[in-house]
Amino acid sequence: MSGTKGTMKYLYKEVYKSLLNNRSYIILLYLFMSLTSFMYFFVQFSIDSNRDGLQELVRSGRTLSKNQSDFLTGLQANGALAWTFFIMLFNAERFCGASILHVLF
Repeated sequence: MSGTKGTMKYLYKEVYKSLLNNRSYIILLYLFMSLTSFMYFFVQFSIDSNRDGLQELVRSGRTLSKNQSDFLTGLQANGALAWTFFIMLFNAERFCGASILHVLF
């Protein structure tokens, strides 16, 4: 058992050195993840407000035109896509975000 722990210790040490040597790439990766999460929230709020407006029209009993109906369908598909993107982004940040922050600061 101690042989495995010793091997993992050397592996962690090597990964840590590699991260320190590639600090600029790590910073760029972290900025990319941060900016994409901002982009997700911007898109999600935009989708939500447009979708809510069209759904309110439907709830009030008005019928949607062909373009409005197509737009509502597209918004619903984009909302599902945004959630999928958010889940993948959250998992990526959870996987490497903490170790990136630990190395940088």
